[in-house]
Amino acid sequence: MRPFLILTAVYLSLVSCQTATISTGNVAVSYSNYPLNISPGLKLKLNRAIVIPGETASLHIQDGEPKPQQLNPVENYRPYCVLNVRNRMAATQTINPDTFTITRVFLNEELVSLPVKFASLTMTAGYPGLYLGAGGYTAVSYVTEIYLESSTQPDVVSLDCKQWDDPAMGAHLTLQEIKLALGELFTIQPEIPLTETSGN
Repeated sequence: MRPFLILTAVYLSLVSCQTATISTGNVAVSYSNYPLNISPGLKLKLNRAIVIPGETASLHIQDGEPKPQQLNPVENYRPYCVLNVRNRMAATQTINPDTFTITRVFLNEELVSLPVKFASLTMTAGYPGLYLGAGGYTAVSYVTEIYLESSTQPDVVSLDCKQWDDPAMGAHLTLQEIKLALGELFTIQPEIPLTETSGN
C-alpha cells in the first residue's frame, strides 16, 4: 500500500464526528432525469391528516409514512419527501386532508458533506457517495421541489422529494420513485402513467 493511502486510512480512523452537513445552492442539473409528467396545474391530494411536530416546519415522509422527528429520520440513500410549511411553531401543526395545486416544479442539487469517518462507513455498508476530491463533498442530494397552493391551508408551501446519490452518476427521482416515497399518503391527480421511467 502506498504511504499516501496509509496516511489516509489513519486519518479516517481518527475522525469521530458522525453528523452530516448539507450546503444548498443551485448547481448544474441534468434535465434528462426530470420527471416530466409532474407539472404545474396538477393536483396533489393528501389522503389523511398528518402532524408537523412542534418546533419544526417540516415533516419527512418515506414509504408512504410520516417519520418521527429526529436527527436523521429517513434512509437518505432511498427516495423520500419533505413536506414544508411556512412557519415554525412551538406547538404541533395538523395538516388536514386536502387537494393542493402544484404551482411550480424545480430541480435542485444540494452538496452533502459528511465527516470522512461516517462517509467511509456508508461506503463500507454498500452505499454510494464517497468522494474525497477537491470539492470536499461526499454525496449529492438530488431534489425535486414541488411548490403547492391551497386556499384552505395556505401555510403548506412545498414538497421536496429527494435522495442522496453519487456526485458523478446520481440522478433526480423518477415519477415512480416519488410515488413510492409518498405511498398512499398522497395521490397525484389525475393519475399519471409511469411511461417516463423507461427513458423514452
